[in-house]
Amino acid sequence: MGAAIVRKLYVVSCGEQKDPLAEIEPVPAGLVHTGPLHKALRRVVESVIDEEAGDRLLILSDHYGLLDLSDPVRGYKGIRFKNKHPRSATEDHIYTDAVKKGVDTAAEVIVVASGEYVTRCRQVWPHAASAMEGVHSPGLMMARAKEMYTSPGRLAEFLTYARDHHPGRQNHTARRDR
Repeated sequence: MGAAIVRKLYVVSCGEQKDPLAEIEPVPAGLVHTGPLHKALRRVVESVIDEEAGDRLLILSDHYGLLDLSDPVRGYKGIRFKNKHPRSATEDHIYTDAVKKGVDTAAEVIVVASGEYVTRCRQVWPHAASAMEGVHSPGLMMARAKEMYTSPGRLAEFLTYARDHHPGRQNHTARRDR
Protein backbone atom coordinates (compact mmCIF):
# COMPACT_ATOMS: atom_id res chain seq x y z
CA MET A 1 0.00 0.00 0.00
CA GLY A 2 2.97 2.30 -0.11
CA ALA A 3 4.08 4.85 2.44
CA ALA A 4 0.75 6.53 3.11
CA ILE A 5 0.41 7.77 6.67
CA VAL A 6 -2.20 5.89 8.65
CA ARG A 7 -4.30 8.19 10.82
CA LYS A 8 -6.43 5.47 12.42
CA LEU A 9 -5.99 1.75 12.02
CA TYR A 10 -9.09 -0.34 12.62
CA VAL A 11 -8.53 -4.06 13.19
CA VAL A 12 -11.51 -6.41 12.99
CA SER A 13 -11.43 -10.10 13.85
CA CYS A 14 -11.90 -12.72 11.18
CA GLY A 15 -14.92 -14.99 11.31
CA GLU A 16 -15.30 -18.68 11.92
CA GLN A 17 -17.81 -19.00 9.07
CA LYS A 18 -16.21 -18.76 5.66
CA ASP A 19 -17.37 -18.80 2.06
CA PRO A 20 -17.23 -22.44 0.86
CA LEU A 21 -15.61 -21.26 -2.38
CA ALA A 22 -12.48 -20.50 -0.32
CA GLU A 23 -12.03 -24.26 0.14
CA ILE A 24 -11.55 -24.57 -3.63
CA GLU A 25 -9.75 -21.36 -4.58
CA PRO A 26 -8.45 -18.16 -2.96
CA VAL A 27 -11.11 -15.56 -2.18
CA PRO A 28 -10.53 -11.90 -1.16
CA ALA A 29 -10.38 -11.71 2.63
CA GLY A 30 -13.18 -9.15 2.62
CA LEU A 31 -15.50 -11.72 1.08
CA VAL A 32 -14.30 -14.94 2.67
CA HIS A 33 -15.56 -14.21 6.21
CA THR A 34 -19.33 -14.63 6.12
CA GLY A 35 -20.37 -15.03 9.76
CA PRO A 36 -22.81 -12.62 11.39
CA LEU A 37 -20.39 -11.42 14.10
CA HIS A 38 -17.61 -10.58 11.63
CA LYS A 39 -20.12 -8.79 9.40
CA ALA A 40 -21.51 -6.81 12.34
CA LEU A 41 -18.05 -5.74 13.51
CA ARG A 42 -17.01 -4.72 10.00
CA ARG A 43 -20.23 -2.79 9.52
CA VAL A 44 -19.40 -0.70 12.60
CA VAL A 45 -15.96 0.18 11.24
CA GLU A 46 -17.23 0.80 7.72
CA SER A 47 -19.78 3.26 9.14
CA VAL A 48 -17.06 5.49 10.68
CA ILE A 49 -13.89 4.91 8.66
CA ASP A 50 -12.56 7.80 6.59
CA GLU A 51 -10.08 6.39 4.09
CA GLU A 52 -9.46 9.82 2.53
CA ALA A 53 -8.27 11.08 5.93
CA GLY A 54 -5.88 8.13 6.27
CA ASP A 55 -7.99 5.56 8.10
CA ARG A 56 -7.36 1.91 7.30
CA LEU A 57 -9.22 -1.34 7.97
CA LEU A 58 -7.49 -4.70 8.34
CA ILE A 59 -8.80 -8.12 9.30
CA LEU A 60 -6.82 -10.09 11.88
CA SER A 61 -6.99 -13.73 10.86
CA ASP A 62 -6.10 -16.47 13.33
CA HIS A 63 -4.21 -18.24 10.53
CA TYR A 64 -3.03 -15.57 8.08
CA GLY A 65 -2.34 -12.61 10.39
CA LEU A 66 -3.20 -9.11 9.15
CA LEU A 67 -5.16 -8.97 5.91
CA ASP A 68 -6.32 -6.23 3.61
CA LEU A 69 -9.85 -6.83 2.35
CA SER A 70 -8.42 -7.59 -1.10
CA ASP A 71 -5.80 -10.15 0.02
CA PRO A 72 -6.62 -13.56 -1.47
CA VAL A 73 -6.94 -16.33 1.13
CA ARG A 74 -8.02 -19.94 1.32
CA GLY A 75 -10.45 -21.24 3.89
CA TYR A 76 -9.17 -22.92 7.03
CA LYS A 77 -10.80 -24.64 9.97
CA GLY A 78 -9.92 -25.07 13.60
CA ILE A 79 -6.95 -22.69 13.68
CA ARG A 80 -7.76 -20.36 16.56
CA PHE A 81 -5.72 -18.10 18.83
CA LYS A 82 -7.70 -19.18 21.86
CA ASN A 83 -6.94 -22.85 21.18
CA LYS A 84 -3.21 -22.06 20.91
CA HIS A 85 -3.17 -23.89 17.59
CA PRO A 86 0.41 -24.39 16.35
CA ARG A 87 -0.49 -22.91 12.94
CA SER A 88 -2.11 -19.76 14.29
CA ALA A 89 -0.43 -16.45 13.49
CA THR A 90 2.22 -15.57 16.07
CA GLU A 91 3.04 -12.16 17.52
CA ASP A 92 6.10 -12.05 15.23
CA HIS A 93 3.96 -12.91 12.20
CA ILE A 94 1.48 -10.16 13.00
CA TYR A 95 4.27 -7.63 13.63
CA THR A 96 5.94 -8.57 10.31
CA ASP A 97 2.58 -8.13 8.54
CA ALA A 98 2.15 -4.72 10.21
CA VAL A 99 5.57 -3.61 8.95
CA LYS A 100 4.90 -4.91 5.42
CA LYS A 101 1.54 -3.14 5.32
CA GLY A 102 3.01 0.08 6.71
CA VAL A 103 0.81 0.16 9.79
CA ASP A 104 3.36 -0.77 12.48
CA THR A 105 3.67 2.89 13.53
CA ALA A 106 -0.03 3.73 13.46
CA ALA A 107 -0.65 6.38 16.10
CA GLU A 108 -4.21 5.28 16.79
CA VAL A 109 -5.23 1.62 16.68
CA ILE A 110 -8.81 0.59 17.35
CA VAL A 111 -9.53 -3.10 17.74
CA VAL A 112 -13.10 -4.18 17.12
CA ALA A 113 -12.78 -7.79 18.21
CA SER A 114 -12.83 -10.15 21.17
CA GLY A 115 -10.15 -10.46 23.86
CA GLU A 116 -7.84 -12.89 22.05
CA TYR A 117 -7.51 -10.47 19.13
CA VAL A 118 -7.06 -7.45 21.39
CA THR A 119 -4.27 -9.28 23.21
CA ARG A 120 -2.49 -10.06 19.92
CA CYS A 121 -2.89 -6.48 18.73
CA ARG A 122 -1.56 -5.03 21.99
CA GLN A 123 1.58 -7.15 21.57
CA VAL A 124 2.26 -5.13 18.41
CA TRP A 125 0.57 -1.85 19.39
CA PRO A 126 0.54 -1.52 23.21
CA HIS A 127 -1.62 1.61 22.86
CA ALA A 128 -4.42 -0.19 20.97
CA ALA A 129 -7.90 0.69 22.18
CA SER A 130 -10.67 -1.88 22.23
CA ALA A 131 -14.24 -1.12 21.31
CA MET A 132 -15.17 -4.41 23.01
CA GLU A 133 -13.35 -3.85 26.33
CA GLY A 134 -14.96 -6.07 28.96
CA VAL A 135 -17.28 -7.86 26.51
CA HIS A 136 -16.62 -11.59 26.29
CA SER A 137 -19.52 -13.41 24.68
CA PRO A 138 -20.46 -13.31 20.99
CA GLY A 139 -24.04 -12.34 21.90
CA LEU A 140 -22.90 -9.30 23.89
CA MET A 141 -20.45 -8.38 21.12
CA MET A 142 -23.32 -8.47 18.61
CA ALA A 143 -25.41 -6.25 20.89
CA ARG A 144 -22.56 -3.74 21.32
CA ALA A 145 -21.87 -3.77 17.56
CA LYS A 146 -25.53 -3.00 16.88
CA GLU A 147 -25.47 -0.20 19.43
CA MET A 148 -22.32 1.33 17.90
CA TYR A 149 -23.68 1.03 14.36
CA THR A 150 -27.05 2.60 15.13
CA SER A 151 -25.44 5.36 17.23
CA PRO A 152 -21.91 6.04 15.92
CA GLY A 153 -21.09 8.27 18.89
CA ARG A 154 -21.20 5.17 21.07
CA LEU A 155 -17.97 3.91 19.46
CA ALA A 156 -16.17 7.01 20.75
CA GLU A 157 -17.75 6.49 24.18
CA PHE A 158 -16.54 2.89 24.37
CA LEU A 159 -13.06 3.93 23.25
CA THR A 160 -12.97 6.73 25.85
CA TYR A 161 -14.02 4.23 28.51
CA ALA A 162 -11.23 1.87 27.45
CA ARG A 163 -8.62 4.69 27.53
CA ASP A 164 -9.81 5.94 30.92
CA HIS A 165 -9.59 2.47 32.39
CA HIS A 166 -6.25 1.66 30.73
CA PRO A 167 -4.43 5.03 30.87
CA GLY A 168 -1.05 3.47 30.08
CA ARG A 169 -2.28 2.77 26.56
CA GLN A 170 -2.91 6.38 25.57
CA ASN A 171 0.16 7.68 23.76
CA HIS A 172 2.49 4.81 22.99
CA THR A 173 4.13 4.11 19.68
CA ALA A 174 4.38 0.75 18.00
CA ARG A 175 7.02 -1.79 18.98
CA ARG A 176 10.36 -0.94 17.51
CA ASP A 177 12.51 -3.57 19.24
CA ARG A 178 12.69 -5.91 16.26
